[in-house]
Amino acid sequence: MLRGAISGRRRVWTEVATLAGGQLAAVLGAIVGMRLITRLLSPAAYGDLALALTAAVFLNLIGSGPIANAVGRFYALAHEQGTLRSFFRAVATLYGHYHVGACCLAVAGLLIYRTGEGTAAWTSLGLAAIALSLVNGVSLLLDAMQNAARQRLIVAWHQAGAQWLRFAGAIVCIEWAGATAGSALAGYVGASLLVLGSQYLFFALRLKSLAAPEATPQRASVKLMTRQMRGYANPFVAFAALAWLQQTSDRWLLALFGSRTDVGLYQTVNQVGYAPLMQLSGLASLVVAPILFFQAGDGTDGRRVQAARRVVRTVSWWMFGGTIVFAGLLWFFGESLFALVVAPEYRSAAGYLPLAALAGGLFATGQILTTDALVQMNSKRLMAPKIGIALLAVGLNYVGARGFGLPGLLWAGVITSSAYTSWMAFLVRRTTGHAVNYRGDSERFSMRSADAGGAVGIS
Repeated sequence: MLRGAISGRRRVWTEVATLAGGQLAAVLGAIVGMRLITRLLSPAAYGDLALALTAAVFLNLIGSGPIANAVGRFYALAHEQGTLRSFFRAVATLYGHYHVGACCLAVAGLLIYRTGEGTAAWTSLGLAAIALSLVNGVSLLLDAMQNAARQRLIVAWHQAGAQWLRFAGAIVCIEWAGATAGSALAGYVGASLLVLGSQYLFFALRLKSLAAPEATPQRASVKLMTRQMRGYANPFVAFAALAWLQQTSDRWLLALFGSRTDVGLYQTVNQVGYAPLMQLSGLASLVVAPILFFQAGDGTDGRRVQAARRVVRTVSWWMFGGTIVFAGLLWFFGESLFALVVAPEYRSAAGYLPLAALAGGLFATGQILTTDALVQMNSKRLMAPKIGIALLAVGLNYVGARGFGLPGLLWAGVITSSAYTSWMAFLVRRTTGHAVNYRGDSERFSMRSADAGGAVGIS
């Protein structure tokens, strides 16, 4: 038993090192890419690129984002019950319903928008953003499956490669077609296609082979799996639009009350101050969440769930401490760091880096705390804080952008993130030490005999 425990810890630390290496390579790619692209694009053009990317973010949030959450939670159960074939088909079905459906509506909206005058450039940007979203949506789902299967090296390799290739593609297209946001976005799409091809190859070789011994799933089995995953994913869809407003209203409001140049400056501040801690929390989730989901099982064993919840609380405290340290470092050394990673035209915004770090780190802490509800199979518990904080963020972004411009937006981010973390901490504390219905609000499924021709039961 001791040898097994040591082996388990060694595997976890190996996974941490692998994913950390991938994240580090991705961060380095982002730094190098931002340095090069800010030299090629003016702050106004960089602001246009940031605004166009918000469309792709929106489609990912309401399309593949909710499915990816369901993938991460249900893969362990499907693997344990020998129903991976049903699982793969359910994921493909949900992608078609959610993501492709959302993109079709977006294309229809662009065709209507195109009837106006002077909209050709923005229409082209919109179409490119939709194409990027379709490709990135599939990549996100493959990443979620490979991460749930703890194929860490594959995930780390593709995340790092995507970052480097995306900026390389943007630079090539800018040099070839001109220094515009559309050229950069076209480069992003081309690079994402290359990464997707590699991801699918590994999926076919490593994941589909796990399901080879299984019998061809019956339609009832696939329908049940799809319904269960949809029920888990729907709460995330419900607040996805508000989450998008929370994440992107700052740039659009700054463009409305300020200028495209302000948006470009704000984007670089967020990339240097806000994004690193969000990436760190993403790394923590990539490593910890699949392990906790396996540990918690279907959420019916209280001891297993409580053990998983204790890990969530520990990781959140580490994230909070890292936020304070990182913000302090940027307070003293932020200007020197900014001079290394952006072109001279952007450096006037360096003083705002500590605020961006606080906003990013506090929000990241809240995101880690959401895992507490997920291990209990109770994603609906997240609806109130997600919707409430999104509405608060939009309101504060409006006040901050209209009244104070760029610094007002950054202070709005700090206040919003503080409220989000406090709300999530309250929910975790309220259910700690009390009797909890670990079965959650979602149905439980049992596929034990469906693929063999037996009845499908829901316990």
